[in-house]
Amino acid sequence: MKRSFPEFYSLRVFSFHMNLKRIRIERGYSQEEFAEMANISVNYLSRLESRKSTCMLTDHTLCWLAHCLDVKPEALTEIDELLRK
Repeated sequence: MKRSFPEFYSLRVFSFHMNLKRIRIERGYSQEEFAEMANISVNYLSRLESRKSTCMLTDHTLCWLAHCLDVKPEALTEIDELLRK
């Protein structure tokens, strides 16, 4: 089923929040450790990981966070199969 652009974008943003937190935890970093490594505040990281947040970031920040987690930027915005349905 084809989704409208706003719906698809919303899924990407929601996926980003989930993926950032999941990958950070998989790598064994606390929010404090990862925020320090990425040179961002814990408050900002918390907002980025919050599913309630409408906070989105620049491409530069997306690439930087991906670099810090040692993943491709696409890994942070990949839509989970469960959300595709």
